[in-house]
Amino acid sequence: MKKVLFIIILSFIITTLKAQKLSFGTNIAQNVNLITLNAEASVSLSRHYSISLSARYNPWRYNINGSIYQNKQRTFSFETRYWPWYVFSGWWLSSGIQYKEYSQMGIFSSYRYEGDKYSVLLGLGYTYMLSSHFNLDIGLKLYSGFDKYRKYDAACCGFTVDRKQGLFVGLDDIIVGIGYVF
Repeated sequence: MKKVLFIIILSFIITTLKAQKLSFGTNIAQNVNLITLNAEASVSLSRHYSISLSARYNPWRYNINGSIYQNKQRTFSFETRYWPWYVFSGWWLSSGIQYKEYSQMGIFSSYRYEGDKYSVLLGLGYTYMLSSHFNLDIGLKLYSGFDKYRKYDAACCGFTVDRKQGLFVGLDDIIVGIGYVF
């Protein structure tokens, strides 16, 4: 029964998206962040609104001259964008929600931090139309929410130095992305 319901819902979504614009893209600036893979899929709902789902993934650890650097993460977000002029071109303002599971070390501290962040997003940017199908996105995203993490004294198998949880505010993303619009 669940499979039948899923197929019915999926077919309804696919048939309603036929006349809509779709966009798939990646943020090149995230690739500079210790090769964090990322992708975003967007659908225009009207002339001024779009929704998007995005994901980031970084499984790597680097040992450079005896120092370990890592920004491991699995991040998933859902956003809505408001486009004052027309969807997928010009200025945009976004808001959304995000979940991030992370393990960071060596970038700002010799300690390893592992935890989960639940946050809301607020972004602002501009999309340049390079051609009828390719866009260049420039922008910034801020995020704020709840962070629960543990602090370790070693890269792996270390002692737990501290456990904390609390609210945070910060810069989530610097966007320099390329997108393909269908």
